Amino acid sequence: MMRPFFRPAAAALALAAALAGCSNRGDDSGATLKTLAALQAAIGRSVGGDAGTAQPPLTRAVLNTIDGEFIQARVEKTGSEAFMYISAERQGAAGGDEGGRLLVWRTENDVSLTLRDGVLVATRGLGGDLVSAQGGPALAAVRRHGAAQGSKRQVYSALDNRPVEMNFACAVDDMGAETIVIVERRHATRHLRETCELKGGTVVNDFWVDARGATVWQSRQWAGPNIGYISFRQLTP
Repeated sequence: MMRPFFRPAAAALALAAALAGCSNRGDDSGATLKTLAALQAAIGRSVGGDAGTAQPPLTRAVLNTIDGEFIQARVEKTGSEAFMYISAERQGAAGGDEGGRLLVWRTENDVSLTLRDGVLVATRGLGGDLVSAQGGPALAAVRRHGAAQGSKRQVYSALDNRPVEMNFACAVDDMGAETIVIVERRHATRHLRETCELKGGTVVNDFWVDARGATVWQSRQWAGPNIGYISFRQLTP
C-alpha cells in the first residue's frame, strides 16, 4: 500500500507559511526537516478543524521568504501531495551514465523522488516503486528543447518486491510555446510530450521546460503501474 506524502492535497496548502525562513541545503537538512515537521503538524491541526473554514492559499509572498529549492509533488491516484527538499545532488559523471543534474527530493517522512534534469528516474517509499529508469528520449528532448525519439528501459518493484523490467519505444513531440503560472509567477516554456508504447498500453509524459534555460518548471510523469502518474511543480527559486 502506498504511503501518503503528508495529507490530502486540499490540506497540504493549509499553513504553507510555516515554510518561511527555511533553508534548503543538501548537506545540512536539519533546518529543513524541522520546518517540514512543523508544516506537517500544522496541516494535521487544520484537518481536525472546521471543515467549512477556508484554508489560506500558498502565495508567492510566502515562497519568496524561502532560501533554496523546493518542489511540490502530487500522486494523482491518491491525491497525496508534498513539499519536497533536496537531500542529495550529483553533477555530471558523478550522477551516472546519463550525466546532468541528478537530484534526490525528499519529504519529512522519508519518501524520495529522484529526477535527472527534471526527468523522473526513481522513487522510494511509495510501494511498488520505480527502482531505476533511463531518461531516454524525454531527457534528450528536455536538454535540446525539441523533439526526440528512441527506446528506454525502466525497472519497477512488484508488490512482492520482485523487479519487473519494462522496455518502451518512445517519441517526444514539441507541442509549442506555452506560458504557465505557478503560484502567481508566469513562466515562458516549451511544452514537450513524450508518448511511450509497450505491449498492452501507452504512457504519456508531459514536460514544460523553461524557454531559455534548463529548468523543468512543471511535469506529469508516469511512475509505474502501481503508483501511476506524479505531477511536479518547481516552486522555488
